[in-house]
Amino acid sequence: MTQTRYATYDGHVFTPENDADLLPDRCYSIRVEI
Repeated sequence: MTQTRYATYDGHVFTPENDADLLPDRCYSIRVEI
């Protein structure tokens, strides 16, 4: 499954801008586009 999510990076963690339909404490692959 593929979802597009927008997040803000504060230098330590990515914080989603909207609620993410993701389970906590799981590993996810993240692709960063600049």
